[in-house]
Amino acid sequence: MKIKELSLTNFRPFEQLDLKLPDSNFIILIGENGCGKSSVLDAVAVGLLHTIKCLARIEDISNYLTHDDINSGNINAQIKVKALDKTLGKINFSNSFSINNTYQSEFDRSSKLQTIDARLEGKSMTNLPLIVYYQLNRTYIEKKIIRRESIFYRKILEGYKYAFDKNISSLQEFENWFIIQENIENEQKINTKNLDFEVISLKIIRKVVIEFLNEINTKEFTNLRVRRVSESNLQFSNQTNQGELVIQKSGKEVKIKQLSSGEKMILLLVCDIARRLLILNSMDENCLEGEGVVLIDEIEMHLHPKWQRRIIPALRKVFPNIQFIATTHSPQVLSNLSDNEIIVLDGDSYYSPATNPYGRDSNGILEEIFGTTERPFEADKLVDEIFDILSNGQHEIPKAETKLVELRGHLGAQDPILLRIENLINRKKILTQ
Repeated sequence: MKIKELSLTNFRPFEQLDLKLPDSNFIILIGENGCGKSSVLDAVAVGLLHTIKCLARIEDISNYLTHDDINSGNINAQIKVKALDKTLGKINFSNSFSINNTYQSEFDRSSKLQTIDARLEGKSMTNLPLIVYYQLNRTYIEKKIIRRESIFYRKILEGYKYAFDKNISSLQEFENWFIIQENIENEQKINTKNLDFEVISLKIIRKVVIEFLNEINTKEFTNLRVRRVSESNLQFSNQTNQGELVIQKSGKEVKIKQLSSGEKMILLLVCDIARRLLILNSMDENCLEGEGVVLIDEIEMHLHPKWQRRIIPALRKVFPNIQFIATTHSPQVLSNLSDNEIIVLDGDSYYSPATNPYGRDSNGILEEIFGTTERPFEADKLVDEIFDILSNGQHEIPKAETKLVELRGHLGAQDPILLRIENLINRKKILTQ
């Protein structure tokens, strides 16, 4: 599945935005705060929710939008999205809602989609596109949360469960699930006398975790596994005490719970995508080749700049056929994109950057694409003043030196601009002798 076009009328900050998305598997939205980046993702999410509703026959989604989403001074708003999927065909929908909470929805149910309804009913549907939204206030949670019972009539549709939940996953839930799956795997190894046997779900999760972490980090990760708790089977307890999930990091065994917040966040995000692809592709070993749309608000959240620079290549490698639509404020993220994969939002218009950021340094991207300087405004102002003073003549050197002392208070001692100004002042002094 790929989102092709988006049209917003009186939706939040937009009076009329008609957006055509580039044909790429990674699209980044940028712009100043308040320009509507998150609103664009939310609007696409409305359409994706409607697609899930039609496939899964779930409850109405009209409460996803309220009159607060209507542009100030208007009485109604509309969202239109066009998408294309090789399984579902063309997906065109329109959602309109008014200030009095009247909600209307139109969905182009093509003959292909109707055929898929019949295949779902007959349990012959073997793959569906991934649809999931990781929102700005997403978090992993340490305590197990109470989930509702399944409302889906087919197991394959479980891949959409909580696809728009603000909590990515519970670390404890994931660990417990992995332990159970490995217990099943070990039983099969004994029964088949094949020590190389792997449960498909664990095989995929192990593959995606190791491949992704090695792609994003210079340290080598290997062997995601369960470490058993000594003699735990001899103890009666209401708490799960069957083991703990560990991974080899640069040759040292580390508990998953001991990883940093950034590592845990990205680990659970990647595992969640892989798990959903497994379900939506009927546990196919090639499920990571599956298609779909993943929305991520502020993709760089909790990540070190080094990881920010590697996040896009890592996701592309592990999930090559997913269309990622994300927002960012990070120049490091943009350094692995071409200009035609970036959408700059500016009021009711949008454009691609005039500069191609691929392979560029962060300072260049900050200045030429984000429109900000590499140094604080006060420091840049002082630098300009010093060069203006020195261009006026030799007698202005003491004034320039006073400004240089002030500039040192704004910059690090090793900033090259300081050395450049010092050399220029010294040359001026030599010329006056």
